[in-house]
Amino acid sequence: MVSILSFDSRIIKELTDEGNSDYFSPEYPLFYKNKIQKSDNKEKFFYRSAIDMALIANQFSACASIIKYIVNH
Repeated sequence: MVSILSFDSRIIKELTDEGNSDYFSPEYPLFYKNKIQKSDNKEKFFYRSAIDMALIANQFSACASIIKYIVNH
């Protein structure tokens, strides 16, 4: 879900806030790569993470929040 919502810096900042740390679990990571099917070749895939999506959307504040979360956890 975070990968989908990473186009908005405010959402990422709220999701990675320490106030939500009760919901963070190593068993269910907050950040992971999503497998996406290529449009030109249905047999091939590529992988994209939340930070990739934030960079594509020019959400540098979201990238900073993601990096801060990863470094602290």
